[in-house]
Amino acid sequence: MANITEDLKFVMLLDKITEFSSVLICVPGAVFNAMLIYLILKRTPLLMKSYSVYLMNFAFFDFATCIISFFSCQK
Repeated sequence: MANITEDLKFVMLLDKITEFSSVLICVPGAVFNAMLIYLILKRTPLLMKSYSVYLMNFAFFDFATCIISFFSCQK
């Protein structure tokens, strides 16, 4: 019976580590991608407009992935 309790404690510890790593990765990722989207929309020079479309696409989907991942990992 003690072995089951120790296994459960280990699983709960892994769960906490996963939640912490999710917050540690997803929150800064969402913040920095939001800043990148703002900079692309407001500060892109005219010569870089065609390249900014690709960059905006990557930034938007990375932002969405961070938000969705953050909420899907929470309990």
